[in-house]
Amino acid sequence: MIRLFYNPLVSTISWTEASSVADAGKHALFAGYQSDGSKVYVGKAVDSSGNFVPAKLVPESNACFYEEGGEEKTSDKIEFLFHTEGYSWLKSSNGANVPDAVSVGDNYVGRAEIDGTTVVGKVDPVTKKLVASYYGR
Repeated sequence: MIRLFYNPLVSTISWTEASSVADAGKHALFAGYQSDGSKVYVGKAVDSSGNFVPAKLVPESNACFYEEGGEEKTSDKIEFLFHTEGYSWLKSSNGANVPDAVSVGDNYVGRAEIDGTTVVGKVDPVTKKLVASYYGR
């Protein structure tokens, strides 16, 4: 698992509301690629409880994906992490704390690769594991 962190001496965390996923992709922080070559960006979405959760933005699909209850969900209420200098991905394992990790609510933003696809999700504060959706799961 890889967690996102920022250098507070270089940048501040800046989430920006997006009118569409396509618009977000122009300025969002790049996370990786899907297996089909589509770019993946860092976002957050409003879940069914009305809370923001880390999400994967895929402009080529005009979609924002997040995990809820073991299923992949989509949302049109999104914000994206505005790309500025000072963000980096830092590999972590076994729930190791990452100084200045980017959080959404009670969760940290993390990413991993599954079968050649980058997934963005939440690092659960209790289990210390990445929870993310992947093609409907």
